Amino acid sequence: VAPPATGDVTGDRTPETVAVTETGSVVAMNRDGGVLARGTVDATVAVRPLLVDLDDDGDREVVLLTSGGRAVALDV
Repeated sequence: VAPPATGDVTGDRTPETVAVTETGSVVAMNRDGGVLARGTVDATVAVRPLLVDLDDDGDREVVLLTSGGRAVALDV
């Protein structure tokens, strides 16, 4: 299982935690452990999620790199 990533993904200047399992289950949590978003990707994920502002809107998207070489971007 890849380690979680921590960073502000909601634009509220408070760090959130994003975790992903090897089978593609994704969960974003606030600092109190409350679930902000949950989902799955149809791929094996083997590395830590990246938190990057891909669309220059001030909010970071979650980027997952799959074992097949794909990059999957999720907006929380």
